[in-house]
Amino acid sequence: MDTPSSPRKLFSPGSVLLLSVLAVILGYTFQNPLYTNLEKIGLRAAHTPLTELFFTDYLALPATIQAGQTVSVDFTIRNVEGTDMQYPYTVYLITTGGRRIEVANGITEVANEKVAAVHTSYTFKSNSLPVTFYVELPTSGKRISAVVPVPTQ
Repeated sequence: MDTPSSPRKLFSPGSVLLLSVLAVILGYTFQNPLYTNLEKIGLRAAHTPLTELFFTDYLALPATIQAGQTVSVDFTIRNVEGTDMQYPYTVYLITTGGRRIEVANGITEVANEKVAAVHTSYTFKSNSLPVTFYVELPTSGKRISAVVPVPTQ
């Protein structure tokens, strides 16, 4: 009489462990050359340096401006360049007549993967609307603007 035989195991637990360890070692051994070759042919994602510039609170900019009013022009710089950076900045406004008025100039340091908020303000001498505020980072080519329109009656 035939008795059913137990199923035969293909691999013992020890051989599975050995194969796993060898796979990990080979993976680490060939990882660097593989990434280097992928980078050469453009298949590996590379870090793209980036600087972000934005008004800290765009909605806080006034809808109208009166003579004697002080307006805060606060902006934020986010550094994702891969290294610490120094950012020279210029804040200015352009009046209805095309006149450029310097509000602030300076340099701020921003560590990599960090943000820096810059606070500036300007006191208006007259009611010259509309006015456009500009914040410029000359070395990175970034510029943002905000228009304060003529108030509607």
